[in-house]
Amino acid sequence: MTEFFLSLGFPAIYTEFLFVPLLIILVRILDVSMSTVRLLLVMNGKRNIAPFVGAVEVFIWIAVVGQIIKGENSLISYISYGVGFGLGTYIGMKIEEKMAIGEVMVQTVTQTPADELISYFKKQDIRFSKTESETNEGKADIIFAIVKRKKLQELMTIIRAFNPAALLSVSNIRNAKNFSVGYEKKLHKNRRTLFFKRRN
Repeated sequence: MTEFFLSLGFPAIYTEFLFVPLLIILVRILDVSMSTVRLLLVMNGKRNIAPFVGAVEVFIWIAVVGQIIKGENSLISYISYGVGFGLGTYIGMKIEEKMAIGEVMVQTVTQTPADELISYFKKQDIRFSKTESETNEGKADIIFAIVKRKKLQELMTIIRAFNPAALLSVSNIRNAKNFSVGYEKKLHKNRRTLFFKRRN
C-alpha cells in the first residue's frame, strides 16, 4: 500500500505517517464494527440477518483489509491497526444500540406497593410477572417485565417516576417466541420417536 501512494507522487513521510495509518484505521473501523454488530445479532437470535452481515464482513477482510496491511510492518501501522480495532468495536456497539434489536428483561425491586405500576403494564400490554420477596428492609415486590429495547428508556423513566428508589436490573434475552417454537418442535419429534419405539 505504501508503494501505491508513492507511485501517485505523495511524499514518503506523508505516506508512512498519515495516509497509510488513516486508511488502516478507517478500514478496520468498518470491518470490526460489522463484526461487532454480527455478534450482537447472533446473541439476539437474529439468524436471518447475521449470516448476511458476516458474509459482507469476510469480503471486506479478504478484499480490502488483507491487501492494505500486507507488507505494512512499521510500528505506526501496528498502532493504527489497534486504534482501528478499538474504534470499530465502539462504533459497532453504538450502531447496534441505535438499531435497538431484540428484547430485554427489566427486573424491578420496590418496597412501594406496585399496583399503579402493574396497571400501567397492563394498559401498555407489557408482559410481566410479579412475586413478593423479603429484603433486609422488609417486604418488597419483584416485577419482571419484558419489553423491546426501543422501549427500554421509556419504561425506566416510568419506573423511576413511580419509585425513584426502586432497584433496577436489565438483562438481554433471546427471542422467547422463536425459542419456544423450536423447543416445541423438538419435543413433538421426541414424543413421536418414543411412541414408535414403544409400538415396536
